[in-house]
Amino acid sequence: MLRIIVAFSTTLAAAVIIVAILITNSNPDVRNLGTELGKLVGQVTLVSVIGGVLLQEYNRRRERAGALTEFRKGLLKTFVRSYADAKSCRRLLRAKCRARKPADDSPPIVELLRLTYEERMGALNDTQLELEIIIHDLHAFPGAFAKRNELRKLVVKMENYLHALISEYEVALRELDDGDFIRLDRLPKLDDFIHGRKGSFFRQNFTSCFHKALSMIQAERLL
Repeated sequence: MLRIIVAFSTTLAAAVIIVAILITNSNPDVRNLGTELGKLVGQVTLVSVIGGVLLQEYNRRRERAGALTEFRKGLLKTFVRSYADAKSCRRLLRAKCRARKPADDSPPIVELLRLTYEERMGALNDTQLELEIIIHDLHAFPGAFAKRNELRKLVVKMENYLHALISEYEVALRELDDGDFIRLDRLPKLDDFIHGRKGSFFRQNFTSCFHKALSMIQAERLL
């Protein structure tokens, strides 16, 4: 690009010198030729300047479109990974639950190994932080998605759901007994997350929000 600019500037300077020589000539015909040549040089210069401006604007818009596409792809990748990580934690928690039958005829008590609870909550905390970053990015780049506000609200719901789950965990560490197992009936938010029955907060505020947000992201141009 620099070589083109230098070549154009050199050619333009030479043309201006030639025009100046011609229009100062004592011969009227030569002066007229210089005048016509001067007009032609001016027109070519104007067209070249306008063309250069338009080309720069085109390149700027193309680069911006490319940057937006890469941003959307990166956000989509992080978003899907966050959801998959949360689902993985849920399955591992559910697999580690056990049903202990009391001495009387009351219903079985569902318990979870404390060590597993602590490990999985640590992983979910990382997932929640990833969703916080996505929310921040959606706020910082308002033009990245056509339905940015709706998309952001859905991700906020998902982040709030995990935040409530982590908050319950933080309280549980201080209040629950120091046994190897913890009872799910004392942790309603964890129970909702693990079992995720129809109509549960997990399905309403996490799974459903994810699929709606995913459709919005995929509706954008990602190619």
